[in-house]
Amino acid sequence: MLQEKILNLKNKIIEFADLVIDMLKDSYICLKNKDEKIEELIMQNETQSNNFEVEIEEECIYTIAQYEPKASDLRFVITVLKMSNDFERIADHIVNIAQSGKLLILNDKYIVENFWSPLNELFSKTTYMFETSINAFIDKDVDKAKYVCKLDQEVDELKRSIYKKLIEEIKNNRENIESLLNIERIINNLERIADLSTNICEDVVFLYEATIIKHHKQETL
Repeated sequence: MLQEKILNLKNKIIEFADLVIDMLKDSYICLKNKDEKIEELIMQNETQSNNFEVEIEEECIYTIAQYEPKASDLRFVITVLKMSNDFERIADHIVNIAQSGKLLILNDKYIVENFWSPLNELFSKTTYMFETSINAFIDKDVDKAKYVCKLDQEVDELKRSIYKKLIEEIKNNRENIESLLNIERIINNLERIADLSTNICEDVVFLYEATIIKHHKQETL
């Protein structure tokens, strides 16, 4: 019976992951195509994301209370509980991206075009990190999880380079400051998604190796 519950939790968390991945990809496509319906499209799935988190949290708590899982089974339930929380937070960050994206599309398409090349790269890296973190969980691939953790530094460096461009734009085009702040908001939220993807991978390593790497990345990666 416990194994049935664990399989059900695995299926639910994968379904949740698929929803959030679709939200992230939709936000990218809408911003790329300057689609004014970007926020509306993302918000359609935001409620479902919240419902997933509540359902999975309740199921995890029930499983722990009812079956008292031990060792790897307990680690699995705890990991699913933490991942569910991370997924919901990622969905919130995607909503923020969509809101800023809509404002940019409506008011200043030029700024989107001017920053599209680095934004495109940041979207690509962040989406790859999130998708790969899920695949690492599904495939029980610790090496893949550790690789994603290494990519977090690349995202940080890319964010810093975009910030430099932002500062120059603010200095030279103060009339565009509101739009530039929306670019900053998109960058910050993408960076947070990358951070949360790293958290997921740290949990995957804990799940399959019973090793905590959160505070010892440099020594273990």
